[in-house]
Amino acid sequence: MKPGELYQGRIPVGLSRREFLAALPGTVILSPLLFSACGDERPPPEARARYTYEPVASLTEPELVTVSDREAIFTWVTDSHGDSLVYLGTDGREEVLDLSAAPSRYHYAALRGLAPDTDYTYRIRSGDRFAPVTDRSPGTFRTLSPPPGDFLFDFATVNDTHVGEEVAGLICIGGTCLGEGFRSPWPEHPYWQFTNEAAVAAINEIGPAFVIHKGDVSSEFRRQEFETAKAIFDALKMPYHVLRGNHDRLGDNDEDSFAQVFGLESTYRFFSYREHLFILLDSVEPRTGLARIDDRQFLWLEEVLSSFPHNRVFLFLHHPVTEAARFWSLVPSERVRLVGLLARHGKVAGVFSGHSHRACVTHDPSTGTLPFVETPSTKEYPGGFAYYRVYSAGYLQSFYRTSCGYCLPWFETTKGEYWGLAPRILFGRLEDRNFAYRYPESL
Repeated sequence: MKPGELYQGRIPVGLSRREFLAALPGTVILSPLLFSACGDERPPPEARARYTYEPVASLTEPELVTVSDREAIFTWVTDSHGDSLVYLGTDGREEVLDLSAAPSRYHYAALRGLAPDTDYTYRIRSGDRFAPVTDRSPGTFRTLSPPPGDFLFDFATVNDTHVGEEVAGLICIGGTCLGEGFRSPWPEHPYWQFTNEAAVAAINEIGPAFVIHKGDVSSEFRRQEFETAKAIFDALKMPYHVLRGNHDRLGDNDEDSFAQVFGLESTYRFFSYREHLFILLDSVEPRTGLARIDDRQFLWLEEVLSSFPHNRVFLFLHHPVTEAARFWSLVPSERVRLVGLLARHGKVAGVFSGHSHRACVTHDPSTGTLPFVETPSTKEYPGGFAYYRVYSAGYLQSFYRTSCGYCLPWFETTKGEYWGLAPRILFGRLEDRNFAYRYPESL
């Protein structure tokens, strides 16, 4: 492929998406691939003639979901089974990209092979309708700039999978639930199953080195739910590690089914990968599920950090940490103690949590620019997983929405959570979902 040539074919057999993107010439302007509502790649151009697209009267819910250094992903909804076009502009010129696959009401368009650190404009169209410019689809974006230095490895995370859950979006206080929540429109297809299986399939396509599940594996901490979850995540083609969430607590049970099913000698632990330290904490009081890190675990963490003073550290726990996330976070005394340990170590790369079901990056004054990252639930809107590429001087985070045949309609349904405020509460800013972080000493 020549520099600047438009790639519109399939990823070559045997290559992961990561390997394919790495092989693209640095000056390639665009490499679009479309995933339809059921995740199929864009067919060859002649296949479009097989389809009949319906007129579109309305185009709504446009969202710019993902922007990395080389790709941008959009979703939108039409009132009929329409086509999918993106008008992409850069350097004063605009290119019309026909990304249409099988006619669909739920559109998922992925543009790949973009130039890093570059400004783009875009317009989304189906039929004769263009999408409006909104906070979630602003019509412009700038691709990320990878940190300097060598690419070292990659990994992915999921969280709040709630295997076994029957109703999404319930808000319960003291045993009283406000509203009725949302059930799967397809009784034979539980939403926790198709969303999590789709995430596993998408992660397998990318092929990271390993996966970390940041907790709330189950819905009601039942052994059967843990066994079902293990069967789903055992389909990953790479190692995976699980943390306990508040939904994975013991409750009144005598046995810790979470630890037993996943074969954990300890629910807090660490591992090393290519001279990077990955610390997995248990931030859950085992009986109540409330946020808690006890003194014993703090002493263990202090010992681990002091034993690896020169290693870059990635730290994971289910609950958020900072004062800015106080509605979901640790109690103040434990928050201060944890942040103090991280600040003293000085080589912590990031702190990663779930629990809030939202995309959000916050900071603590004592740790400067260190990102405290919350990522959305895998099983409901905005729905997906986070992917990380680690370099010698920093890393990139990208958030990917899963796109199976049931996933996109389900995510549109669960936008109704929080009395219709889910997009405002959970979707976050573009830079909450996708960002590049450079280690302070590399600036």
